[in-house]
Amino acid sequence: MTPEQAIKEAQEQQLRPVYLLVGDERHLEGKVVQALRAAATLGGVPGLNEDQIQAQDSDVEVALSAARLAFQASRAARSAEGSMPSVSHTLLKEKGHS
Repeated sequence: MTPEQAIKEAQEQQLRPVYLLVGDERHLEGKVVQALRAAATLGGVPGLNEDQIQAQDSDVEVALSAARLAFQASRAARSAEGSMPSVSHTLLKEKGHS
């Protein structure tokens, strides 16, 4: 997936449970994070269901645990009928990038 595709998904409110951002272009990374954050928090409380994990600050188990939780929350929201979905989104970033 390209950064442009991720931004388009965000603009269309077609978010995936987890995004892994990898690359050297911090400006482009920032644009993707901004678009994803805006879409994920639309109509809600910013930061409430958001995990942003920096590879250099964490081990792989923490990242995998957050990703599993996001997938479970997404699956539960899709299967719950008649209730407002509570979706968790996780941003995983490559080591050395902020």
